[in-house]
Order: sequence, then C-alpha cells, then structure tokens
Amino acid sequence: MNVQRRALALVTAAILLAPSCLDARQGAVHAVADARDDDTVTNDSGAPRDTAPRADAAGTVDTTTAPPFACERLTRTGDLVALPREAGTFVPSADVVPLGDGRAAVVGPVYVPGVGPQRTVAYVVAWTGAWPPETLDPVTLTERTGFLVADTPGGPTTVGLLGGPAVHGLGAELHFGQLQGGGLLTVASTSDRAVRPAFIAGDGDGTFFVGSDVRVGDGFEEVYAPEVGWYSAGTTPGFRGPWELDCPSHRSSASAVALSGGWLLARGLFAGCGDASSHIVVTRYDGVTAQAGTDLPSGPYSPVHLEAAVGGAWLVHTGTNITVAQRLSPSGAAVDDPVVLGAATPFVEADAAEDGLAFVTKDPDSDDLVVAVMGGDGVITASARLELPERAQWHRVSFDVESRQALVALGYQPFAPELDGASIHLARFSCE
Repeated sequence: MNVQRRALALVTAAILLAPSCLDARQGAVHAVADARDDDTVTNDSGAPRDTAPRADAAGTVDTTTAPPFACERLTRTGDLVALPREAGTFVPSADVVPLGDGRAAVVGPVYVPGVGPQRTVAYVVAWTGAWPPETLDPVTLTERTGFLVADTPGGPTTVGLLGGPAVHGLGAELHFGQLQGGGLLTVASTSDRAVRPAFIAGDGDGTFFVGSDVRVGDGFEEVYAPEVGWYSAGTTPGFRGPWELDCPSHRSSASAVALSGGWLLARGLFAGCGDASSHIVVTRYDGVTAQAGTDLPSGPYSPVHLEAAVGGAWLVHTGTNITVAQRLSPSGAAVDDPVVLGAATPFVEADAAEDGLAFVTKDPDSDDLVVAVMGGDGVITASARLELPERAQWHRVSFDVESRQALVALGYQPFAPELDGASIHLARFSCE
C-alpha cells in the first residue's frame, strides 16, 4: 500500500472508531504522520506544524462559552432512494440548499449522453420527516448550465445562481431560480469582464456576496483575479461593485460565507501575493470594507470551502493528498491546529453543525462512504458507514440543526441501469 493510501486508510479507521478514538487531531493527524514514516508532526503543507496558539487581528483568540456540538451516535434513518428523472438523462453533480422547515433544494445540470448539457433543474425535498421523502418532479430553472449555486436561498421559493450571460461571451450575472413553476429571474449584472464565476454566498436575508474571475495577465499569460461585489434584495435592490482584488494567480479557487456583521472570503492561490509557494489568503469584510488578511499554508493547488459555524467558521481545504478543516475566528484568524478529514477534495464534503461540522468522505478500501460529525473542538464524536453497491462519483451533505439530521446526496456512474445510476440518490442520518 503506498503512503497516500495507507494514510487515508488510517484516517478513515480513526473516524470510524469514534467515539473510542475521539480526538481527530491526535488520532488522524498522527496517523498521517506515521504513514510518512516520520516522527515529525507536520501540517498539511508538509512543513513542521506550528502548535502555538494563533490570535486574531485584535490579538485575541476567539472563543465561545457555548459547549461544542455533541452527537454521541449517528444512525442511518433513511435508506437510499432515487429522485425521479427523465428517461435518457443524467445529473453529473448537484448542490443541496437548505430552505428551512425541513426542506432542501437539490439543484444540478441535466445531461443527455453523447449530446451534452441541456438545462438546470431543481428538486424540492421535504426530508426531515417521513421517509422516503416527499419529492416533487424537478422544475426547469433554465435551459442553460454552468452555474454556481448559493449556500442559502434567495427567499422561501428561490435559489441564487451565478453564471455567464445568456449570450455567450465575457461577463457574469446573478439570477434567482424559481422553485415554484421554474424559470430564472436575472437580478444583476455583476461583471462585464468575467471568464467564469468564482464564488457566491448568501446571508439568508437577501444579500449575496459574489465573485468572478477576470483575466489580468498580459499577452498569452493566463493570470486571473476575482472581481467581487454585493447584491441586496432589500427595500432598495441593487448591486455594489465590482471591485478587482489584488494577488492575481495562474490557478486559484475561492469561497465566501456570511458571518454576523460581515463576510469571510478565502482564496487558494497557486503562488503570488508575496509568497512563491501555494497558500490560502483569508480576508474579513465588514460590509464592503476589507480588513487585514490571514495567510495559511496549503497543498500545491487547494480548492477551498468555507462553512459558517457558531463562534466563527471552518475552512476545508486540501493539503498533501489529504483534506483538512481549519477552525477560523470571526476575523478569519486560524484557531488551533487543522483537523484531518480524509482524502483530497472533492472526496470530502462538509456542512456546518452548530459550532462543528458534518462531513462525508470516501473509504479508500471500499465503495462505501463514511459520514461523521465533529464538534467545534475538533473532536469527532460519531460516525457511520453508508454502504454502496458501487463507488459514488460525487456526494454532498446538508445538516439540519433543528432536527439533528444529515441529508446525503450522491450519484453513481451515469451508465449503471441496475443501480438506476443516472439518478440522484438520497440517504438520511440522525444524531442521538
């Protein structure tokens, strides 16, 4: 077994042993260090890990008096079910957007084999009560694809989508997808230079923070920087921006999340911004005003994902063949050491669970998925295995704090008739 596979097997074993192997920092991180046959405890970049406490911009480490989220046992309470689909089509991936009241929107592109993308659809699923869940047939939001989906809805019956203009060319537009009856309402042009959308985040009250990559290199050099702005659907709807950010990079990823009174933006940079190596820059925005950023080490190319949590946020990103979760204060400063979750993104998906995380990772030695819950202190308290007849090609997780349940969405290879592989599948787990 090679070093990477051995490391991932040890991490997965540590997660599945919860709660008898509760401390993910001591269990999973040391498992990876052991797999490298190196007594030196390392961080995700491979450099010696800094174990000193880290402070925020004000010089203090953010803490919360609330106890960490507790989930002593994770039990599957809903067997795999397939969502309805049109014959001869498949959905290669999807996003899950919580709508409140035990409902979620599952949004994804529809493809026809050998033809390509056809449209973007949405399912509304009432999943926290009876199982199989009450699910309506999908509605068509638009005959286009290639959108980023916001993590919060635009309203009770809408989802936020960021994509290119209707006429092919440069630019980006913010849309509200209509979950009742279908259709797409374009609410703002967010960039006229964008080559692709970079991130979209909502605050749950109708304000969206969006960014799109624009090409800033000269000649044949492909260097990109995000243009960012904010759309508010309040009493005076409108868009503020765009503003081009500094630190362009050959390759980058970005994620944003709303916190009380502001936003966090994380950018995974291939190089640049005063550092010749790959790193992550986390910036706090108070309204539209950027504060001093925080630099974190990362792997050679690190997709980043932010999740808001009680007392701050979690930054999920890749290291050297692994995915880690880094606790952040409200200012964006790193708190404590990163926690190893599993294999490299996109094999780990996570969602906030109060001050902790619910996450799903692939078992490297089988076709199964591992679903786990971690408290805000980085301790994995419960886990469960989701046995699958075939390895999933993608998966997502959404945690409902009120019912203390996790919804897992996944898809197989599109051509697996015996598995109805072209359909989106759902499973449910409950915290006890």
